[in-house]
Amino acid sequence: MRQYRLCTSWCLGALATVLLAPAARGAVFVLATGGQIEGQLLNPDEQPRQSYVVRTETGGTVTLTSAQVDRVLTVSDDLAWYRQTLPTIHHI
Repeated sequence: MRQYRLCTSWCLGALATVLLAPAARGAVFVLATGGQIEGQLLNPDEQPRQSYVVRTETGGTVTLTSAQVDRVLTVSDDLAWYRQTLPTIHHI
């Protein structure tokens, strides 16, 4: 019975996470210096690309020039869900 409650609790938490998660995908911004920043691109429709306005996973906002970004890797919906859900899972 206890395992059933844990599973139900986890499933409800995961469902709430999916429903309340922002629709936009995350991305990894690989910098020209070799570093990287993970977050959500807030200006995806900018043409031509002059800057990247990024909301980081911690909630801050960073603006990068196009010269500072080497490439952008899109994070799959599944990986984004996993990263967001993992901290909410209670180990049995």
